[in-house]
Amino acid sequence: MLKGEGAWPQLSLGFGYYFINGKVSLDKDGVKAGVDYSSHTMFGQVQLSKTFLFFTPYVGFRGIFSKNSTDWAWSATDKRISDAASYVGAAASGKGNASSNWGDNFIPQIYGGFGLKISFLAINIAGAYDFKNSIWNGNFSLRFQM
Repeated sequence: MLKGEGAWPQLSLGFGYYFINGKVSLDKDGVKAGVDYSSHTMFGQVQLSKTFLFFTPYVGFRGIFSKNSTDWAWSATDKRISDAASYVGAAASGKGNASSNWGDNFIPQIYGGFGLKISFLAINIAGAYDFKNSIWNGNFSLRFQM
């Protein structure tokens, strides 16, 4: 967006979307269980960065929206397991689901880090804070680039 000439930092805007879905199931030793899930995620971010020779510090803000759905089921097909569950007052089978809408899951994050580019080697060290869930995270990457 802004090139960051002279003393001014570079301003970048980013937008994205990704989708994931899948199914996990188990049928072993008289127990069946399965989970079916899908997640749509959209994000927007704004970032400031400035390159000094081979060192680039950056800081940014990201907003993430997601829409999710999950269905699950389980059952005990072995009579011994279902009898034991009945004895302790537990269900021998069941199912359920959970879902959320776009507005339910807004997650604001602040992130920052720095990159080093030395010849063919690129190193990136970064961290982020998720304000909604109070979670810190970090990452390190080492790449060979041409």
